Amino acid sequence: MPTLDSILEKIVRDPNSEFRMWLTSMPSDKFPVSVL
Repeated sequence: MPTLDSILEKIVRDPNSEFRMWLTSMPSDKFPVSVL
């Protein structure tokens, strides 16, 4: 995650404070596979 965070900091200079990213590797009925 630190690597992803540093990449995003370089790309996005003024991120929205409400933005949230959820990453998962386990199947879940609450998160549609089509979004991946």
